[in-house]
Amino acid sequence: MAGFLLVLIQILSVQALYSSSARLTLEPTDSGSPVDLSHLLGTNLALWYEPVDLAKPGFQKYLEKWSPGLIRLPGGSWSNEYYWNGNGVRTGKNTFNHEAFKNGRWEVDYSGYAPGFRIHGTSQELSDYHGVIDVRTQHELAESLGADQMVTVNVGTGTPEMAAEWLKWTIEQGYSVPNWEIGNELNGQWEVGHFLPDGTGMTGEIYAQKFIEYAKALKAIDPSIKVGGPASSDLSLAFIEELIRDAGEYVDFVTFHAYPVGVQRTDTAEKFKDIDLLRDALAKLRGWKKQYQPDRYKEIEIGITEWNMKVNEDRDTADLINSLWSATWIGAMLEGEVTLSNQWDLLTRTPEGGHGAFFPKADELIPTSLFWAQYIWGHYMGDRLAAHSLAGGEDLEVFTTQSETGLQVMLINKSETAPASVELNLPETIELSGEGRLITFSRQEYFWDPHHHEPLWSLPPTVTAFSPEATRTIEVPAFSIRVVELPYKGSQPSAVPTVETDGEPELRLVIPETAPADLPLEVWIVAWDTTNERPYSGELGPVALKLEGSVDAEAEELFLKQSVAKTFIEVNSPGALKLSASSGDLAVSGTVLLEAVESRPSVLWTFDNPISEWGATATFEIGMEPSVKPNEFVAEAILDGATPGNNADVLMLLEKFPDSLPLDRIGGVVGEMQASPDFKCDDPGAQVNIVLQSEADHWMLIGSIPLEAMRGEWKHYSIEISDPMRLKAMARLYGVRFQIQSKKPVSGEIYFDNLGFLLREAPAKKKNVLFIAVDDLKPAIGAYGEGLHTPAMDRLAAQGTTFLNAHCQQAVCGPSRASLLTGMRPDYTRVWDLKTQIRDIRPEIVTLPQYFKENGYETAGVGKIFDPRSVDNEVDGVSWSLPFGKTWELDFNTEYGQPAAHYQDPQTKKWAKEAEASGEAGWWVVNKYLKDRDAWLPYESEDVPDNAYEDGAIADRGVQWIKELGSGEKPFFIAVGFKKPHLPFVAPKKYWELYDREAIELAAFQKRAKGSPNYAYHTFPELRSYSGIPAKGPLDEAMQRTLIHGYYACVSYIDAQVEKLMQALQEAGVADDTIIVLWGDHGFHLGDHGLWCKHTNYEQATRAPLMFAGPGVGEASVNNSPVEFVDIFPTLAELSGLPVPDHLQGTSLGSILDGTKPEVKAFAVSQYPRGDKMGYALRSGRFRYVAWFEVAKGEIPVGSEPALAEELFDYELDPLESVNIIDEASYAGIAEKFRTALKRFLIEQAVDNRS
Repeated sequence: MAGFLLVLIQILSVQALYSSSARLTLEPTDSGSPVDLSHLLGTNLALWYEPVDLAKPGFQKYLEKWSPGLIRLPGGSWSNEYYWNGNGVRTGKNTFNHEAFKNGRWEVDYSGYAPGFRIHGTSQELSDYHGVIDVRTQHELAESLGADQMVTVNVGTGTPEMAAEWLKWTIEQGYSVPNWEIGNELNGQWEVGHFLPDGTGMTGEIYAQKFIEYAKALKAIDPSIKVGGPASSDLSLAFIEELIRDAGEYVDFVTFHAYPVGVQRTDTAEKFKDIDLLRDALAKLRGWKKQYQPDRYKEIEIGITEWNMKVNEDRDTADLINSLWSATWIGAMLEGEVTLSNQWDLLTRTPEGGHGAFFPKADELIPTSLFWAQYIWGHYMGDRLAAHSLAGGEDLEVFTTQSETGLQVMLINKSETAPASVELNLPETIELSGEGRLITFSRQEYFWDPHHHEPLWSLPPTVTAFSPEATRTIEVPAFSIRVVELPYKGSQPSAVPTVETDGEPELRLVIPETAPADLPLEVWIVAWDTTNERPYSGELGPVALKLEGSVDAEAEELFLKQSVAKTFIEVNSPGALKLSASSGDLAVSGTVLLEAVESRPSVLWTFDNPISEWGATATFEIGMEPSVKPNEFVAEAILDGATPGNNADVLMLLEKFPDSLPLDRIGGVVGEMQASPDFKCDDPGAQVNIVLQSEADHWMLIGSIPLEAMRGEWKHYSIEISDPMRLKAMARLYGVRFQIQSKKPVSGEIYFDNLGFLLREAPAKKKNVLFIAVDDLKPAIGAYGEGLHTPAMDRLAAQGTTFLNAHCQQAVCGPSRASLLTGMRPDYTRVWDLKTQIRDIRPEIVTLPQYFKENGYETAGVGKIFDPRSVDNEVDGVSWSLPFGKTWELDFNTEYGQPAAHYQDPQTKKWAKEAEASGEAGWWVVNKYLKDRDAWLPYESEDVPDNAYEDGAIADRGVQWIKELGSGEKPFFIAVGFKKPHLPFVAPKKYWELYDREAIELAAFQKRAKGSPNYAYHTFPELRSYSGIPAKGPLDEAMQRTLIHGYYACVSYIDAQVEKLMQALQEAGVADDTIIVLWGDHGFHLGDHGLWCKHTNYEQATRAPLMFAGPGVGEASVNNSPVEFVDIFPTLAELSGLPVPDHLQGTSLGSILDGTKPEVKAFAVSQYPRGDKMGYALRSGRFRYVAWFEVAKGEIPVGSEPALAEELFDYELDPLESVNIIDEASYAGIAEKFRTALKRFLIEQAVDNRS
């Protein structure tokens, strides 16, 4: 008998039975300035809205209730792609006067008006889609609401003159357009206009000059308008400092956009905490105003012209949380001196949720939770902030305002389970009326159906009477907004609606028709008032929930709060599950079909590669189309008006499958298709057939999609095969055919993308992860053929897969680790040095351990995981569910104690104590003291136990974590970061004794490669900072041997620590359930090329060990294909059974680890900055190609720049990289292929790196 886990909204735990308490002291003053809240509660209108939606009953009524005072148009990125007036160019819905295209631009006749048009790219080619409504409709809608408008003018493909003509026209039409925004998100590489004619990217300085041009042109028409920008894409505030600094006298307001909650964020408290990113950004912005424009500080307003909870339009954006979150966001904007704000947007939606403030349904528009946040602020809060202080209430957000009639307190309870109690404390000088109101918005007012993806109900806030004289204690329901109105004595009391008498209740179940049998089933029980057609607000007794069928359990008691209760049922087998809920005479039942999950999609054709590589044939012309999806290529079949038939009906036939594709596991097909908006076919039954062809069955019609179902929009299909005979035939599959079937001629394009198969397999279970990082470890391991004493790592290699051609993204600790631990390349993290912190640049980023934490793992770390200089407080606290083990907090050997600045030498420790006794604090004081005494040595070999040095203590803590977490209920992600063999080479004497110093071989080639640029090298300042190392010149052979000896000793020392961790897994009984990954953060030069340390793009610096072992990994295999450290994040996610985040820039190595593929990419990419230059290295199986580019500070190449220098090495003929062969004629073809590959990489990376 299986049980089930209940997670109730209000009271299913002891904690939830009790309210958290707080004391709120109000301290209102007369100093605050009134704020036009209507301009803070604005929205965006987009050109793609359907007129039928705008005309639906209730739309105008709800907008009038909202009363947005500022409406932005024409809509997001379209602002940089749209000619607002099409007069003389656009002659019909889809017809154009092409003679109006002159001198690379469309010449509009501004003497009249016609609907505008959209172009594609800076080449001014006409788009296939120009929206549905036009700017006149947008202006008229805003005017009907009495709202001011903010126009975002076209900077990407427009001109100042075009903007000025728009302003003239609005004046002629009598529209109220006081605000003009110059461009949209031009800091983003995805935005038309970001790339300049010379191929470089837009900068803040260039934007500021463009801004001045537009501002002058606009103010020449009407000096009274306000002009602002730059509409930065996110909270990094790109271009804003430069704009205020360089163009401040022309700036009336500055703008940016914000969607701060990360896609992978699952913890509710963390979602609310992301609002602090706004507070930090606003503080920075206000600082720039004070610094550069102190005299205009108050004149320059702050605007957020696009905002929502998150970019990803999922359940969060439509569920109740977005109301609470948005109410908090609005309060933070008000406190941060934001005066202009436009929520994004009115009507955008997705199957899971949507950004829209309205949900289109049948013949009505339903307000979403975000709408009600705007409504509450506009209707119930004052126009001036009032000071307050809060004691307690850690789950509360509080905002207090005042108006002419009284005080208003907004209390937002972020706890999903516990109500809060707030005691109000007011100064005696404030006299209040005895007639106040409580305004409440909770799940009783709004409920999002998570299974059918629509609001089950959406009601205005509940308003009840409240007497400040009778009580000053306010109860705030769990997960709700409650506004307390405190009217001044003598003010006119506000109306309180009559409370409806409770009608007849009934129980309802909110469940799906079907659900996967391997995931918890979310079930809601609702009490519904059938008389009043709203949630039942009366009290019901406990509700008994009984399960029958595939999950059988005794009845459990649930308690409804705010009319609902939620439970998660743990299911583990397919079949019908009957749920019965009862309370007294009330009863309801329903059935969910639990379906076995036996397949996963495997996309094989994304059509980003050359057509010749698709393995595709067709009856019709096929091509690559770049404009259907933003920044992506798709395949297209071009039909020219012929009638399909007589074998002339093949849109695409795919017959080239990867050798690694497990044909016998194919269980269906997946993909996307779209017919162009102008597709013509008079046969209503026309369709595209998807046919699989096998030697066992040459024609298997798997499914058909009507053309009308995909006209102008992507049709996503996922079709499973259920016939056992067809499943058996998959083992001999040879083709996938897309056949068009029509009785009439067809013309237009059909697009294809993300085609592939469903692979049948059992759902993966969550496994533990042991994540072992080793600092500065090159592949000097026995398993790599180096002959070192590393039995533990050799055994680990024998248990799994060893990658012989693995490369870091940048050969220095901070950038390498930042990249690996986020799955994003250095040009995205913008961590290229040892001082930039990841979240300073990318505050929304989700790290590898953080992702596991947010997916139910206990995450613990010790030692060096992140480079401490790259994260906050040296650890990135948000990544760990348990306190991170910092080195100086570890338990060292009690006899020897903690080492002094790495060392255990008695004299060195004595000097360190002298330094500490000097009165000056800090590790740098000790380091300098030792350097002054030539005691800052690059090596040490004291006869001490392992845990007298740092890595032994780190291993001990790792063993402790394994023992503690191995017996826990949650899977664990334990990260153990060893610090050796990083300099200084300190290791117990016994590990030095494993090697004969005199037998150690020195690097065979100690010169610079012939024909390579000098800036590709360095003079190893890291090593030269140590005592005994000359300030310049090469090292003598004795010192070289000593250093290599020390490095080898440290490698063996670390190997012994790895053994302790592996033994701990065995003793904890979790070895078979734990994925192990071991990696070195980069390689290390040991004299080759005359180099020491890392810091280059050469083999010895970028190549590092990478080993996987455990569940899902084949044993005793080696792989020579190029792989990268950005591949580790997606690989661990896949091996652990977690969804692989789409945004990651690496590729999962799962198909290599399970033996289905020999490689997943053609080359690995590394890079290294050298002053004003950036070098990129592509490492294939045989070659290394390096190209150096000149870059401005903070910029990255985008694929169009010429290389300053190039290098090419052939490892089959020249493993020591002694000669740069880039100019050899026999390698010209190879060099050109690498140039093309790098250019493509840089272009694609520029697209991926958008915020």
